Amino acid sequence: MGQIVTNEIINQKKKQYPNWYTNTRVNELKKLINKNYFCFDCSGLIKAVLWGWNGSKTKNGGAVYKSNNVPDLSANGMINKCRNISTNFNNIEMGELVWMDGHVGIYYKDKKVIECSPSFKNKVQITELSERKWVKHGTLPWITYQKESFLPSRGWFQKGDSGPNVEKICSFFANKVKGNYFGDYVEACIKVFQKQNKLEQDGCIGPITLSKMKENGFIE
Repeated sequence: MGQIVTNEIINQKKKQYPNWYTNTRVNELKKLINKNYFCFDCSGLIKAVLWGWNGSKTKNGGAVYKSNNVPDLSANGMINKCRNISTNFNNIEMGELVWMDGHVGIYYKDKKVIECSPSFKNKVQITELSERKWVKHGTLPWITYQKESFLPSRGWFQKGDSGPNVEKICSFFANKVKGNYFGDYVEACIKVFQKQNKLEQDGCIGPITLSKMKENGFIE
């Protein structure tokens, strides 16, 4: 749960998991003692944050065991507590738990995951969603999720914009449009779509046009 690496912790874990904590691994871990390194496993990283971990040099990094109504759960126990569980990773949102048998992480954004495991580089890391064979994802019951807006801060997409969301827009307007740049052809396609759906033909994508796109099968 985010404890400082000490000789006591290492010996405790070696006793608990003797097959994993070989002498070689133990010797490597002991090099981290007195250097203010914290130790986590996959579910422990998530629980530590939910229990209030803040990097304090206290025993548990500021985390209070089982606080904030968050129980002490394993990786498999966590996915069983999740809501909105899905195997479709096209609809994953920031902050969701991602799971495979015995291992969990937290979806960050842009197809990236925050995870921690001795099996994968032995550190807290940001990895590509595709690097692991994640099976399910879901929302943790102790977190209030606020969906990130698909539209930019100005409130609409317009000619000259680019990026991953623009790429989704391009893909929506048939196979004729490729890439992630909002150019003249994309604008023309949007105007045709707006005319067909009796919307203002401004060639931009704001809330009204986006809503109509969703009615016609668009997925953010």
